[in-house]
Amino acid sequence: MKSGRKQESNQEKFHKLARWWDGTATPFARSWESAKNLFYHDKVASTLDGALKRADARHTAYIFALAALMTFIISVIATLESLEITKYTVDILEEISGTTLQTDFGNLGALIVFQYTTVPITLVFIAIHELLVYRIARLTGGKGTFGQQFYLSSLVSLAMAFLSALYLFMALPCIGILALLGLVIGSAYLVLYVSPKAYARVHGISYVHAFAINIVLLILRMAALYFISNAMAGLLGIQLVGGSF
Repeated sequence: MKSGRKQESNQEKFHKLARWWDGTATPFARSWESAKNLFYHDKVASTLDGALKRADARHTAYIFALAALMTFIISVIATLESLEITKYTVDILEEISGTTLQTDFGNLGALIVFQYTTVPITLVFIAIHELLVYRIARLTGGKGTFGQQFYLSSLVSLAMAFLSALYLFMALPCIGILALLGLVIGSAYLVLYVSPKAYARVHGISYVHAFAINIVLLILRMAALYFISNAMAGLLGIQLVGGSF
């Protein structure tokens, strides 16, 4: 009798685990695959259409959080990597010249605080951007829901997190410029092509229509981030190049 109950209990645990996998892990795996497919121009339309059919607002926040966490971790590693390369270069130069070089890391703490404070600020601006895109799209003939739009945008954010891996190569000699070029081209592709394409698919509007909404709000968003970054830098005593994040 006890053996039968134990076997039944184990079966219930297995079924619960299977339901959890189907309800949680499988959607994340699909989202991960969809985000990767967005880098293939010929797969963008089919990927967005497929994702739109299974859009689930419950997973959107987790995907955004995953993208932010990945970007944060990569940023930390890239910063530590840059510091190590700088120290290594200074050691070599000191050994060759026979003199002690002066390196100033006095603002390092403030710089780290500044750099990592941008993560929550950026998330807030993304949420505001998405809300404004939704409102304007609906007012100008769009038919989609905010949940559908936010889900597709979370996939674009996850793709941007994948792209941020190029930061790890920017501090390396010779290939740093290639990494920077790849980052610029990839970001432009995702922001100026994939994002408007996603808005167009959700709301049933043309790409040009979605692009116009996105680019206007993007300019306003960049302007707001510019002023905020300068204000933060002033408070922390950091001199920015170009006044940007």
